[in-house]
Amino acid sequence: MSHKNQNTVPYCYLIGWPSINRYYFGVKFGIGSDPNNFWKTYFTSSVLVKQYRKMYGEPTLIEIRKEFHPDHYGSVSNAQEKAVEYENKVLRRMNMITDHRFLNCSNNVKHRVGSRITNHTKFRFEKYNGSYHSHDGIEAMRKFNKNILKNTIVCLNQR
Repeated sequence: MSHKNQNTVPYCYLIGWPSINRYYFGVKFGIGSDPNNFWKTYFTSSVLVKQYRKMYGEPTLIEIRKEFHPDHYGSVSNAQEKAVEYENKVLRRMNMITDHRFLNCSNNVKHRVGSRITNHTKFRFEKYNGSYHSHDGIEAMRKFNKNILKNTIVCLNQR
């Protein structure tokens, strides 16, 4: 076992902003993952959590919910697998992907659990503040449609 693997302890965590009733449940399972680094050097890979940190500040609820020690599971790989399975089980049982209290919009672990659950509508609603498209995206569509309409009118006038 390499020195880096010895420090790998996959874990599941819960963070949240109880004052606005928003939470996120995640897993950290990569080589070198260490619960002692949570919210010190590792914050999360979630785009929505990063957005919420900018909008509302640091979460007031920061908890390690479960650690997966490789010694208990026989190997780092087995511990990683169990951590991902546990996260997926919690997401499904609590309907976090559809519940708007949670920022989770997918399980993002298709390669580990075989199927991916995704709620694109919820993600876009959170990311674009209630709109299905970004402001820039809407402007690009308007411009595109305006050009299409203009070209269609020119073609019709040439007949």
